[in-house]
Amino acid sequence: MITFCLAILTTLSLVTAPIAGAASDVAGPVLVSSTVTPKSLNIATGPATVKVTLRLTDQTGASEPVVTLGNDATGQSQGFGAMTLISGTAKDGTWERSMTIPQGSATGPWNVTLYPLSDTLGNDSTGFQTLATLNVTATPALAPAPTPTVSGTTKVGRTLTAVPGTWSPAPVTLSYQWYRSGVAITAATMSTYKLTATDSGKTITVRVTGRRSGYTTASRTSAPTAAITAGTLTAPTPTISGTTKVGCTLTAALGTWAPSPVTLSYQ
Repeated sequence: MITFCLAILTTLSLVTAPIAGAASDVAGPVLVSSTVTPKSLNIATGPATVKVTLRLTDQTGASEPVVTLGNDATGQSQGFGAMTLISGTAKDGTWERSMTIPQGSATGPWNVTLYPLSDTLGNDSTGFQTLATLNVTATPALAPAPTPTVSGTTKVGRTLTAVPGTWSPAPVTLSYQWYRSGVAITAATMSTYKLTATDSGKTITVRVTGRRSGYTTASRTSAPTAAITAGTLTAPTPTISGTTKVGCTLTAALGTWAPSPVTLSYQ
């Protein structure tokens, strides 16, 4: 009789033993954050790839999330599939998947869609979610743009000139922006720039931007110049004119000082 009761107790304890996590986890995974890069893709010369990254948390552990790319206007879709856990765990981890839109696909808006999330216990959370809307274009690009250079003497008062190189296919409209140690110089948007006292000790770069209708815009920045040094005045020896007699007036003949403007004082 005692043996029989022990057997019953043992059986009951096995039947009623809780499954780890089953009683407390009744919710699906939580989407903590998501990033989609880039948001603009150009498929004029080849396929373009977008990367989707998610962070999910779940008490028991999230199942592999599923994403896809789709163009609602045409019904085209690409990249459907499960994401890969790249860091952390299924309970708190970062998931990633790259998807490619082939050259020749429809242009316009493409949506990155996240399928409903679930965990290993079968708990679901959320419905379909649009993580981002991509702008897909097929705009031809300008030929690889040359790196501009800067010519001129790197002294205060001298003028630097941007040498943009040859941009194609012509005609390409070029614009300029000069920088002082990486900071844009206000109103310095011509192909030349006259150095000022503020530039002393700093380096100068120029960014050239090329534009042509129907083509993507491109920008290139020159290498920095050497640090700008103080300028050198052209200082001629003055002469004195006038009658050298008491009561007469003498006048200083200054000559031409450069670069102008130069403030002169006398003793």
